[in-house]
Amino acid sequence: MGQSKSPGAASRATGQGHHNPDGVAQQLAGPSHAERLKLFDFIVTELQQHEHLGGKQMRVLHKALKNQRDDLLAFAKVLDDKLAEISQQFDVPMFLVRQMVRFFRKQPTSEAYWRTWGALHEKLGWKFFLLHQSIKKAMKQTP
Repeated sequence: MGQSKSPGAASRATGQGHHNPDGVAQQLAGPSHAERLKLFDFIVTELQQHEHLGGKQMRVLHKALKNQRDDLLAFAKVLDDKLAEISQQFDVPMFLVRQMVRFFRKQPTSEAYWRTWGALHEKLGWKFFLLHQSIKKAMKQTP
């Protein structure tokens, strides 16, 4: 007999069903499109090099990922374009915009969240809240 999971375990595992308004932002926060492409290519190369260990299933996975790379990572290009617009709109260097994106990955209950919040607020001053809201909106509207 299989193990039963608690109600909602699947939704928690996929990030769905949470009532966290920043959930989408947390899921999209990450490296730039170019960095994601490099990481993706690394993973595909590793899968290819280890095909002999997984047989046909590994080969199918490797080919499927290789063939769908651009479609799977299209969201990152859209997000990068939006972030570049935000950087220009607020006259904020892109590296600070990226720091704000990474900020969304932190849990509000963590010390790291508040340390980062303070550091970004100090660097951005009055632009902090406007930038925060604009990035949050851009991430929520990214497919």
